[in-house]
Amino acid sequence: MPIHNQIRGDDPLRLVGEKLIKENTAAMYATLNVNSEEKLHECVTMLRSARRIILTGIGASGLVAQNFAWKLMKIGFNAAAVRDMHALLATVQASSPDDLLLAISYTGVRRELNLAADEMLRVGGKVLAITGFTPNALQQRASHCLYTIAEEQATNSASISACHAQGMLTDLLFIALIQQDLELAPERIRHSEAL
Repeated sequence: MPIHNQIRGDDPLRLVGEKLIKENTAAMYATLNVNSEEKLHECVTMLRSARRIILTGIGASGLVAQNFAWKLMKIGFNAAAVRDMHALLATVQASSPDDLLLAISYTGVRRELNLAADEMLRVGGKVLAITGFTPNALQQRASHCLYTIAEEQATNSASISACHAQGMLTDLLFIALIQQDLELAPERIRHSEAL
């Protein structure tokens, strides 16, 4: 009986690892293929032009948001990950039109994230969503979307491959931002790591 996609309860751990690697790699390639070069560049431009970047996600997506926020701060961006939903709403309502909400949610249906997106739009800010390809409420609210593709089963354990796909996208954006600031970004990273 499968316990996660193609992984069975009696699989040896080595085989489980091989299946996870195959699944995660497939999710990352599918995610890369569904997002055009133009769309990726537009999202990099959104990040570069934001006065402040507020990153959020719930559960495992929140961990991806936190990781990306740390990386953005290392290269000089005013970025903060907010995972507490009450704090998120307070932060977003105090935002300005130059601010960006980067919401990460594979399903795009969480009420709290969509409420934060609505509030960011109300204050005139922009919303960048990293979400699943299946149409969802977060996509409808976002100024721009990047899509993640992950195999999802009834066990709802898609967060394994979805998180790898989300992390690949945020790492791709991070590298693109460094490429556009080769004069300062590498030195900022070295300085941050020396602290």
